[in-house]
Amino acid sequence: MEWLWTWGGRCFGYRDEDDLWTHDGKHVGRFYEDEVYDPDGKYIGEIRNKNRLITKKSKKSKRRSAFSQHGQRIVYVQ
Repeated sequence: MEWLWTWGGRCFGYRDEDDLWTHDGKHVGRFYEDEVYDPDGKYIGEIRNKNRLITKKSKKSKRRSAFSQHGQRIVYVQ
């Protein structure tokens, strides 16, 4: 599990293998290398500087195959 932050420094959530989860356990995306797409297959962002999740406006029209979301998770932070 790798925690991810917005460019402004706020905790967004985490990456668990190829899935993106919000900090409160909602499955919101799937990674294809460093790019992430929502369940409908729409580009929502990418990883920069190892742990920052950003959106490039020039890529907002990119698409991938849709996928089914996983159920909600409970996240425990130690």
